[in-house]
Amino acid sequence: MESASTPFIVAHRGASHDAPENTMAAFELAWQHKADAIETDIWMTLDGKLACIHDRTTARTADKKLDVTASSFAQLRQVDAGLWKGKKWKGERIPSLPEVLGAVPKGRKLFVEVKEGPRSVPALINVIQDSSLSNDQVVVISFSKEVVAAAKDIRPSMKVFLLVELRHDVNSGSWQASQDSLMKTMREIKADGLSASASACVNQDFVKAVHNAGFEFHVWTIDDENLAARYCSIGVDSITTNRPKAMREFIFKDTPN
Repeated sequence: MESASTPFIVAHRGASHDAPENTMAAFELAWQHKADAIETDIWMTLDGKLACIHDRTTARTADKKLDVTASSFAQLRQVDAGLWKGKKWKGERIPSLPEVLGAVPKGRKLFVEVKEGPRSVPALINVIQDSSLSNDQVVVISFSKEVVAAAKDIRPSMKVFLLVELRHDVNSGSWQASQDSLMKTMREIKADGLSASASACVNQDFVKAVHNAGFEFHVWTIDDENLAARYCSIGVDSITTNRPKAMREFIFKDTPN
């Protein structure tokens, strides 16, 4: 049954298992699948626009290779960002961040991962401020400590999470970054939470320590039900998944509706 501790579901690059990642089709499908939030990635284009795409180039997810940072947004709009996933998605385009922000339903959230350094942060904050979304509907996430610090400096009231890939040495029992060092870093850059890679070594004590320090704990990217069940049991705040429909059905399987 759903409870106050049940994590909310974040659709990774939209419903990216079923639809082409980081396209409006994937985001719309995620909303249809009742995701609580979607996650997207941004790069700044040559003309200062914010394009929603994971890689620096379009090679993997489009029919033509362009360097996002060396191309105008108009040039990026010319590539087909859906055909690689199947003929039914032909014609999908790379969306701009304002497009994605404008399609977030009431009560849902958007996680925005900044893929480069802090140069794009001022433009990002301006775009968010120009949107109709409330302050608690947008979360900025980044692996870069400089990005987190810059975003909090410009808009202190906005939630910003530090992304980390947790690595654990099974033999020594030590983490690449200790809990104490992570907490120290988050306090220094004024992060609101930790968004961590899924690791079987993360336990309830780890999550509790993060919560007790005043931070949120989010985890990515989980498509396996057994791993999801484990993270639900140790109290994480959200689970990011490529399969929001299946994950929601699993987590809320005893909940009517």
